[in-house]
Amino acid sequence: MNRLMATLDTLLKENHVDVRLKALPEARYFETHKQYSSTSARKGIHARAETYRWCSGTPPLGYKISLGGWLIVDESEASIIREVFAYYIYFESLLKTAQALNSAGIKTRARNTWNPNTVGDKLCNDIYIGNFRLAGVVKHLEALRIVSDETFNKVAVIRKRNFDWKHNKRATLHTANNRDIIQPNEHIKSSANIGQSKTAYYGRRKRRLQKKYRANSE
Repeated sequence: MNRLMATLDTLLKENHVDVRLKALPEARYFETHKQYSSTSARKGIHARAETYRWCSGTPPLGYKISLGGWLIVDESEASIIREVFAYYIYFESLLKTAQALNSAGIKTRARNTWNPNTVGDKLCNDIYIGNFRLAGVVKHLEALRIVSDETFNKVAVIRKRNFDWKHNKRATLHTANNRDIIQPNEHIKSSANIGQSKTAYYGRRKRRLQKKYRANSE
């Protein structure tokens, strides 16, 4: 009996059971607090967005944050955005636009060189025509405009035309590559048959070259 009581005392002192029972309410408290904090943060961001204040980290290139937290145009960077749009309308190519910007010595905000991805990100961002989008708030603010609607729409048309051309080109190449593989009223050839046809082709080519070489040597 004494040994049993001693074992129970040891278990109680080590809190093998009590720790789990106490941890459960604490875990629920922290989970509830976490959910409440995230909800409060979302509400705070939405409230700031409703007053058109920027609260999403670094603003896009061409803008800066005022002392009150509002997004305003940075003219020193806005000129870069206008040049990006102008270069793209002239070259109609993301790669050539990036090369032209790099050749002109124009850097990104992080002092890096331009590439097609960074150029494309700027061309598709409608904040440059004054459309403010943040935390579910969408509002047109003319004070945020950097390029005209005509310029932005012209870029959109060129990008769509380039995309359609590349898509059609890929489809044409795909059809041309499969023309020798897919025959009318036949299933697609197996990889073994394709390999055999290539082997036969190179064999015939080798024999023709050997025959031509023997004829020239004679």
